[in-house]
Amino acid sequence: MHHVHLDAYCREYKIKFCNLHFGRYKKYYPHLKLRYNNFFSRFFIRLILKVNWSIKIFRVVNFNLEYKGYVDRSDEIYTFEKGLTFCEGFQFRANKLVKKYRKEYKKQFDPNINKDLYRNKYFVKTNDDSKIVGIHIRRGDYKGYKDGIYFYDDETYIEYMNQISTLLSENCTFILFTNDEQLDFKKYESKFRDKVIISKEDVHIDHFLMSECDYLLGPPSSFTAWASFIGHAKLFQVENKNEYLSLDKFKECDSLL
Repeated sequence: MHHVHLDAYCREYKIKFCNLHFGRYKKYYPHLKLRYNNFFSRFFIRLILKVNWSIKIFRVVNFNLEYKGYVDRSDEIYTFEKGLTFCEGFQFRANKLVKKYRKEYKKQFDPNINKDLYRNKYFVKTNDDSKIVGIHIRRGDYKGYKDGIYFYDDETYIEYMNQISTLLSENCTFILFTNDEQLDFKKYESKFRDKVIISKEDVHIDHFLMSECDYLLGPPSSFTAWASFIGHAKLFQVENKNEYLSLDKFKECDSLL
C-alpha cells in the first residue's frame, strides 16, 4: 500500500524511486517494475543508509513526523534535494495519483499463477446469479492493534455472514481468508455447510481470490482495500461490530487513504 503511494507520486513528478523492501515480491508479481532490483544495488544502498544514520550525509525524510494524518498529497510539490533522499514512515499519501495509475498497478500486481485453476477450485457457483463473498478474518497482529478493537470473534463474523446470506436470498458462497491457523472452521461449516470454504493458499493467491469476489467483508485493513481496488470487488469494512448491513454499504474501493 505505502509503496504505490510513493511510486505514483514519483511517477507523476519524474522522480527516481527505489523501494529496498519490495524485491522479494518480484517472484510473485513478474510485471512489478522495480528500480535497482539486484543484489549489488540493494547492498550498496543499504550500506549508504547504514553509514548515513551516523554521519548524516544525505537527507532522511520521516513522513510520520512531517505529515500528520492520511491526507492526499497528490497536488503538493515536494522538494527533494539533488542526489539521494531516504524516506521512512507510513503517512505519505497520493491517492489521486494512485487512482490515476490504477490500470498500471493492476498490471504490475497481476500474480504469476494459474488463475483458471484457482477460479475453478474456489468460484463454484450454483447458478448464474450466485455471488461469491470473501470474509477476511484477521487475527494475529490485530489482537494488539488499537487494543484489539478490530479483533472480532467467530460469532461476529457468523452474524455478518447470516446477514449477507439473507440480503442475497441465500444465493451465495463464502470464502474465508484468515491468518488464524487455529480458526475453528467447523463452527462455520456447521452453520453454512457446503456454502462456505476456506482458503489455505499463500498470501499473493489469497489477494487474487479476494479481488475476484463479488463482495468482501472484514475489519479495516489495507489488505482487503487493495484487493477491492485492483479487482473491483465491493467492500464493507467493519468498524463497529454492531452495525447492520445493507447491500448499498458495500462499495468498490477507490480510496487507499
